[in-house]
Amino acid sequence: MSVTIDVVVGDRVATVLVAGELDLGSAATLNEALGLACASDVAEVAVDMSGVDFLDSTAVSGLIRCFMRLRDTGRTFRIEGAGTQAVNLFRLTRLDQLLNVSGRRHDLRSLPGRPA
Repeated sequence: MSVTIDVVVGDRVATVLVAGELDLGSAATLNEALGLACASDVAEVAVDMSGVDFLDSTAVSGLIRCFMRLRDTGRTFRIEGAGTQAVNLFRLTRLDQLLNVSGRRHDLRSLPGRPA
């Protein structure tokens, strides 16, 4: 499956809109988009993952690099709309304790330990 990534830069937030599968084949495209967002003069970068069907360690690596780059310059990073697979991956690796991750509303309710 292909990936579609767009970067929308506003006054305070650069939003990276992602749809498709984030894997080794799309890592360069993701990293380029994250680099553009990080290079913009905004206080925050938000990655909208509501259209992501799958992500692997290469995608996670790119997200972490972006987070670290922003943190080092006093800016913030967040992930929005992550699906169940992504939220579980962030929890399993404990990256949910480092990254500001919010899942899809219906997906978060279906995770163990969450009220329905």
